[in-house]
Amino acid sequence: MKVVICHNDSPRDVGGVSTWLQRTAPLLQAAGFEVIVHLLRYGNEAGANEKALRSMGITCRSATWPVSTDTAAQLLWKWARQDQPDIYIPNAIVPAYYTAAHVKACGGVTLGVLHSDDSMYHGILEQFVNGPQEWRLSGVVAVSKFLDTLIGPAISGHLRQTIPCGVPLPERTATKPQDVFRLVYLGRLVNEQKQICAVAESLCRVARQHPQVQAWIIGDGPEREQVAEILVAKSPQDRVKLLAPIPSSQVYEVLAQCHGLVLLSDYEGLPVCVMEAMAAGVVPVCMQMQSGVGELVKDRQTGLIVTDRDESFDHAIAALSSDLVLWEKLSAAARARIVADFSVEQATARWIELLRHAAQEARFDAALAKKRKCTLPPCPSSLRQHDVRHGPLGKLRHSPHRVWLGAFKLRVISSLRGLLAGARA
Repeated sequence: MKVVICHNDSPRDVGGVSTWLQRTAPLLQAAGFEVIVHLLRYGNEAGANEKALRSMGITCRSATWPVSTDTAAQLLWKWARQDQPDIYIPNAIVPAYYTAAHVKACGGVTLGVLHSDDSMYHGILEQFVNGPQEWRLSGVVAVSKFLDTLIGPAISGHLRQTIPCGVPLPERTATKPQDVFRLVYLGRLVNEQKQICAVAESLCRVARQHPQVQAWIIGDGPEREQVAEILVAKSPQDRVKLLAPIPSSQVYEVLAQCHGLVLLSDYEGLPVCVMEAMAAGVVPVCMQMQSGVGELVKDRQTGLIVTDRDESFDHAIAALSSDLVLWEKLSAAARARIVADFSVEQATARWIELLRHAAQEARFDAALAKKRKCTLPPCPSSLRQHDVRHGPLGKLRHSPHRVWLGAFKLRVISSLRGLLAGARA
């Protein structure tokens, strides 16, 4: 049985979806599925996901992200026709959801995955779950109960499941704080969703308030330089440090040296970093939000919930770093929560069951696929931010040629201004 999973990639890729992929694909292959991963990468060199997956014996196809959604969907359809998947999982790639409709039309089973509560996934729900029948998925997996409530009645039955990503259970866990109480942020360094600059400010502030508090910010993203500037200006005695991203295989080595995980996002799905921290006995301190965080973190039971990044956060860190009885209680309860319901073994077992059910309905017709062209509907308004189509200058979008064209335009404008100034003189 052949399963294709789509994802994006980059040389310094970090994030929960990539961690899920790197852990789940080998386990599915060990269970007897033939797993192939289709990767669209940023840049020309092999990304972190491709390197990790190939090292574990997973077949990958990869290419640099095409300049438009329609071009990307056509490339993914070319790969799909070559690999002939029984089950196609577009995952977090918008062009792959268009390709999925063509896979389904040729007899394959298509399964979307809702990883987060953001505009892209809301657009995917509108177009590929509740939209026109010809573009609908066969089934959907939500990583949290909250995300499942967003699906609606269009898809039901055994191809609609709630399956958390799941994490391994490390043998080495966090130990009772002594002279240092270390906080950690793990993930993408972005302001959209993660509010990383505000997090950096908050970590510096609590470090100034409490001499025993230190913090590590670990990850990569477009705001990395801005975060570095904040720490230079505000980190007391270099006690809040910005560290390089780490592969998922090293996460537990880092967490064993920490005591609290900080996640103050605007929204999430079911955060892998929170599950990893809890599995290691690191107490999560999370922003109150409507998404799946509440399925993991119960305030003062399995972690601490805060209502802002200022006073509420400061009070939580003050309590956690000074009351070691409270820390020990929350640390033990956090790990027990993951052991009970969120281990990677439990999650993978549910994926295996789902894929075996789906395979009974899958009959990919290679002859039909060979004749079928990959067409797309007009760009839906709900996905406009994530769906870049070819326009009159489509081939120039996101390309070096566009940069050259912009520079040429500036030179022309500058020359015209010089001529006008000379004429006036």
